[in-house]
Amino acid sequence: MHDVCNYDTYFVQKYDAIRVLGILLKQKLTAALRILAYGASADQVDEIAKMGKSTILECLVKFCDAR
Repeated sequence: MHDVCNYDTYFVQKYDAIRVLGILLKQKLTAALRILAYGASADQVDEIAKMGKSTILECLVKFCDAR
C-alpha cells in the first residue's frame, strides 16, 4: 500500500476545491484489487466501494501502471 502511494500520488487522499477529503486510499486499492482478483466488472464494484465507475476504472489503470 505504501509502495503504491510512493509511486503515484493519485492514491494519496487529498482535499478537493471546497476542502472536503476525497476517496480513501483503501477504497481505491480495494476497487482495483477486486476487479483483478475476482474478475468483477466496474458495475459490481461501484456499490461496494461507493465510487463511480469511471473512478474505479481510473484506479485500475493507475494501479496496473504502478506494478
